[in-house]
Amino acid sequence: MNIAICLNHNFLMPYGVTLQSLCENNRAEPVCVYVITDDTFTKDDVTIFSGIVKGQNKKNEIHIIRVSDEQIEEFGKLANSRYPRQVFYRLLLDSLLPSSVERVLYLDGDIIVRKSLHDLWAMNLEGKAIGAVTDSLSGILEYYNRLHIPITKGYVNAGVLLINLKFWRENGYGERFIKFMREYPDRIVLNDQDVLNFVAQDSKAYIPMKYNLQTMFLYKDHYQNFSIYQFKDEYDEARVDPAIIHFSGCRPWEEGCKHPYMEEFFKYRSETIWKDLPLQKVHHPLKFYVIEFLRWALTPLGITHYVSDYFDRTLRLKDQPTHAI
Repeated sequence: MNIAICLNHNFLMPYGVTLQSLCENNRAEPVCVYVITDDTFTKDDVTIFSGIVKGQNKKNEIHIIRVSDEQIEEFGKLANSRYPRQVFYRLLLDSLLPSSVERVLYLDGDIIVRKSLHDLWAMNLEGKAIGAVTDSLSGILEYYNRLHIPITKGYVNAGVLLINLKFWRENGYGERFIKFMREYPDRIVLNDQDVLNFVAQDSKAYIPMKYNLQTMFLYKDHYQNFSIYQFKDEYDEARVDPAIIHFSGCRPWEEGCKHPYMEEFFKYRSETIWKDLPLQKVHHPLKFYVIEFLRWALTPLGITHYVSDYFDRTLRLKDQPTHAI
């Protein structure tokens, strides 16, 4: 199973925890990890990641691929403080990875893998560019109007991508990504995710929601921004028995995170060198702290809607063995 992650040194800890959970729960078959990074990734970083990957299975492999400024020049123009240039590396995977690699599973760094990914890896992608889960905000019309695509095409989340690299290469996806960014930079807000959704609008397959349980999927039903009844059975399963938890927009390693399943992150972090790392401080505007206080104080009384707790706190993870393989 080929895995690709894209990062720099600053995101070392979250990705290290992702790899720990991935390798721990997928020991039945070898995993080959491709780390797409830049010059900030040090020799010590390589040693740490190698220890994590090979620590669960000696047959596992890890390869470090460094991206130069020239290679990312076209994509880097859209990078900003919210989305650094590394997020665009995944759009270069067809050229960065060896030609012998025809399929790869891309994972974001705010992810915990709870189960075997064997069935996901074996999914049929014939004639498709990517396999992905619908985005938690895929019901918002602004996305489609901005990108100029029909809502019937759907909009997927790019945090977990099963990528058909053979299809990418045969159909010139690398060039098509760049062409779209050159011609329509004004349409792109969510960076590489927008690019993927436009270019692959007719060549994507949906994978079960349990392989990308996004934070907003855990909101109460009436706060959802997509039709839960379009995906009802898999939606219910994903919320209590996910294979992958995606802490999108709610990072457990930052102060103030209220994610219902954040302990899953700390369970795996406790098995790494970062087990005693303090939470990162996050500076929010005063409005944020006022709303958080009102939410804490008023939600139990049921007298407010705007600051109510969005999360469905009745949900509980289905019991799983600590070391599932």
